[in-house]
Amino acid sequence: MVRLPVLLMIAVLCLSGCGGESRPNVVLLIVDTLRSDHLGCYGYHRNTSPGMDSLAACGVRYDNVTAGEPWTLPSMATIFTGMLPLEHNARRRGDTYFGLDPQAVTLAEYMNSSGYTTAAFFNVIFMNADFGFHQGFDHFDCFSSLGSSSDRNAEQTVDAALAWLDSEYSGEPLFLAVHFYDPHLTYTPPAPYADLWRDTSYTGEFDSAWGQRETVVNVNMGAISLEPADLYNLEALYDGEIAYTDHEIRRLLAGLRSRGVTDEALVIIVADHGEEFLDHNKMGHAHSLYQELLHVPLIISGEGFQPGTVFSGGVSQADILPTVLSWAGVQGG
Repeated sequence: MVRLPVLLMIAVLCLSGCGGESRPNVVLLIVDTLRSDHLGCYGYHRNTSPGMDSLAACGVRYDNVTAGEPWTLPSMATIFTGMLPLEHNARRRGDTYFGLDPQAVTLAEYMNSSGYTTAAFFNVIFMNADFGFHQGFDHFDCFSSLGSSSDRNAEQTVDAALAWLDSEYSGEPLFLAVHFYDPHLTYTPPAPYADLWRDTSYTGEFDSAWGQRETVVNVNMGAISLEPADLYNLEALYDGEIAYTDHEIRRLLAGLRSRGVTDEALVIIVADHGEEFLDHNKMGHAHSLYQELLHVPLIISGEGFQPGTVFSGGVSQADILPTVLSWAGVQGG
């Protein structure tokens, strides 16, 4: 069941002109593994996110947003269905992963049934068609498949989205969803982002090649210890990934703007979950419910979202779906 449009009420939206004949576009950007406290607009000391900070200045920044769970599959399901994890049941049980129930109605399906062209550009195994995330999309491009992880970086993702707009999109009302995988382990930002904050004299093993699942597990079990220089290097590389992704988000938004896609559009940036850097003696994610993993950024810009507003009340990823439907004037279930 679709939840009440909490974010709309928070933003004190005036819906006149938003859901009528104009059929404004909606752009949903999801950044994998992005801690809110590593963004400038959330108070971070490094300049990792000038693009996302600028979008926050143009809209509403939500300061207390809780992810569905501390890993990708259930949190993405919450974003796209508006359901909490115990409702949608997309999760791991034992060694088996379960995706979206085919009977679950997704945000893309709601938008598509209301006349929107829907397009997705995803980059993680848990968002491919095997897990049901293709439901409702006219154009579905998930680079990752069973047995692989994403090798498509943010630049290539933006290139794919803009190329599709130029070759296939013909101007109908658009729901565009783009997922960026880059801040996820392993942390391999390209130059010059790799060297923005790290100590270039570091020669330890905790570099851009580190972070395969077995080694992370060994750290979390206490079999491997990180020295301060090791942790500093990994966190600096992670921040480089954020800065690189932010640059590509700016390029995507500029490309959408030049094509008229974002004129009067709703633009949303959210993360699926965060990341831990020994905050509670562990690395990575999916192992606890601490705020480093569940407190995610959410920024919304569009008509009725008062520029520069910060809302500190509690909201959830599940509030995104009803917010989009209400803003666009789309009938939900």
